Parts: sequence; C-alpha cells; structure tokens
Amino acid sequence: MQKIVRTLMMSSALLYSGFAAAQTLQAQPAVEQQPQIDIPDLASSALLPDLSSPLEKWHQQFLHAARDSSWSSIAQAQIESALHLSMGSTVELISVRCASSVCEIQAASNLALANERAASEWQFTLAKMASESWWQSYGFNSQNYAQSIASDGRAVFVSYFNRAASTP
Repeated sequence: MQKIVRTLMMSSALLYSGFAAAQTLQAQPAVEQQPQIDIPDLASSALLPDLSSPLEKWHQQFLHAARDSSWSSIAQAQIESALHLSMGSTVELISVRCASSVCEIQAASNLALANERAASEWQFTLAKMASESWWQSYGFNSQNYAQSIASDGRAVFVSYFNRAASTP
C-alpha cells in the first residue's frame, strides 16, 4: 500500500512540475511581432459612392424646390383629403407640404406597439393613392418613402410625391 501511495505522490509531483513548466512557457512574451498594415482612409476615397441618406437628399430637394402657389395649394389639399379618407386607424398624419415639383408627407404610428401594422397601412395607402385618377391629373409620376423610429418608439413615415417635370 505504501508503494502505491509513494508512486501516486511521485506522479503528482511530475504532473505539477510539467504544469509549472507549461505555465512558464505561456507567460513569456511572443518574440515575433506582426507587421503593421497601412489601411487607406476609405471615407475620403473618390471611388466610393455617396453614402449620405436618401431621405436627406429627398428633403434637401424639397427644401430647394421653388413654390408654385396655385398648384401646390390644390395638390396639398387633394393629398390631405385622400389621406384622411384612406388612412388606417394606426397612422396619424403630421403634415403635407408641396412645392412646384414635389410634395412632402409626414406621418407616424399612433402607438409604438402598432408599428408593423401602421407601416403596412401606410404602404397600402400610398399604393392606393398612386392608382387613383387624381394622381396623374396632378402630374405625379413617382414617390419615395422612408421609415424610421422616433425616440418615443413610434414609427415615423416620410413620403415624397414627385411631379413630372413637363407638367405645366
């Protein structure tokens, strides 16, 4: 029995000394260092496309568009009327503003918990409006749409209705 205990103690000592040696090897710093790679500043590269927000571009185009007071006031009234008639119960109209060639429409979901439903209703409303007869008679030919989440958790919708350039 003493022989077994002595053998176990010697095995443990060898194991411990091997473990200590492994720890010493791991603690030594690596001699070889990786070369530094010079990464070019891609943000200033002329090869990259303009990465600014499409929403910002649309809004800037709207802000810089001239105002056609006769067309813009009747187009704005038509859009407001059509929205009030066809908007779902989960969407609240914030504003409608028109210039000479573009109208900006802002809306939001009523509740943060209803964002998905509100987004579906807003998209359905936009598609329905584009198929109505007044859409073409006012010269609209395209629309842009963006969605984001406000600080209160509600979905915010911004749409731009674009008027054909050749429309008088």
